[in-house]
Amino acid sequence: MLSLPDLVRSKKTQRDEDWPIIRELVESDYARVDNPSAETVKFWLLESRTPDITVALAKRYVQQTGSLVKARSLLAAALIGDTPGLEAGHEKEMEQERDVDRIYWMPLCKELYDLVILNFEFLTKWANLKSLIVVLKPLLSGILLRFPFPILKLFRIHAEGIPSEDSSISEL
Repeated sequence: MLSLPDLVRSKKTQRDEDWPIIRELVESDYARVDNPSAETVKFWLLESRTPDITVALAKRYVQQTGSLVKARSLLAAALIGDTPGLEAGHEKEMEQERDVDRIYWMPLCKELYDLVILNFEFLTKWANLKSLIVVLKPLLSGILLRFPFPILKLFRIHAEGIPSEDSSISEL
């Protein structure tokens, strides 16, 4: 089980589907808690993706907001009620987090890609590729679908059958 801050942190990915979830998680926590602790207010201020809520928090907790401006610069816009500035700041933050996630996964996906490509001939000769795909696809699809590597074509083979010895990897 994950705490709410850990769940929000885990949803900061490249996937478009994750960002509305972060927004909803923080909004529902904000609506649910009547007397928040200082730690909860800090979490809301650092993670809120809703301009109106961010402004309301900044106005209600001015001192705490001021102390967090260094950690999250868009809170300066919240203190003055600059909603367009907040929206732009949220977009900028989202792109920065996506870049961090992309940089994190890039070497891992490259390593996986190299492993599959280097062992492709071995796998097609010595293993039943269809059964291998059934085992590997659920494990790897989450990682592989994040990147447009040609490896995804290898996983489409299960629908078309194992390629003949005449076909090359570039034809896949």
